[in-house]
Amino acid sequence: MDRSIDLVLDALEASGQADHTVVLFTSDHGEMAGSHGLRQKGALVYDENFHVPFILSHPDFPRGARTEALASAVDIAPTLLEFAGVDPAEAASRHPALKGRSLTPALHGGTIRDGVLTAVESVTALDASFWFEFADPEASERIRSGDLRPDWTKRGFLRGYTDSRYTFGRYFSPLNPNRPAGPEALYAQNDVVLYDRAEDPHETRNLAADPAHRDLVARYNGLLEDLISAEIGTDTRAWVTERPRLLGWPTWHGDTDRPTAAAAPSRH
Repeated sequence: MDRSIDLVLDALEASGQADHTVVLFTSDHGEMAGSHGLRQKGALVYDENFHVPFILSHPDFPRGARTEALASAVDIAPTLLEFAGVDPAEAASRHPALKGRSLTPALHGGTIRDGVLTAVESVTALDASFWFEFADPEASERIRSGDLRPDWTKRGFLRGYTDSRYTFGRYFSPLNPNRPAGPEALYAQNDVVLYDRAEDPHETRNLAADPAHRDLVARYNGLLEDLISAEIGTDTRAWVTERPRLLGWPTWHGDTDRPTAAAAPSRH
């Protein structure tokens, strides 16, 4: 990776464009590489899956600096807009769908955000057995007939929150995109995890399974819900209802009604 980045930077220097070019390198996901007995990527809240490289070359900032500031992929577009001369307030006003924050403060030694949202909705990570059957030569006909579909009851969709110390996540069925406000609803409708990366850097001890940490779980569930409201808004069942139609397939879970929005935050 270092050699490949050097090739780009050396080419910019040789062409005389280095002082007029911003280079940003990152990744859309990490790599499990055997950690937790897993490989590749998935709907996994683990650090190996979501902690990605982020390298920036900007002619106006010194080289060789590092920062521990938290950042999200949604912060990239606002950052590039500010680099291009667009005022952040103007960008937010003109493009309200851009939920991220400019990373420029981090380049001056500051911070950007207290926590990062992770959200995964992928049928490839939801039901592995579906994809084994998908390779069947008869799969296309079985999909059209409704005989072959993912198991949408599996809790394979993810909402997570990570800060400088803890990682919190809840896995839920796409048929039940919930917004739990209390512990009963949280544990009834989700598989919940909470890791203390300072004390447990390999994320092997799930604090959410220990009643002694229920207050901490409740706190991080609240932080997650606040960030969902800010960066997602209303969760929907579009993955289950609309996307199969767009592909020309029958609705996978048999629901012929219009897609319905997620319930309001539970009061349980």
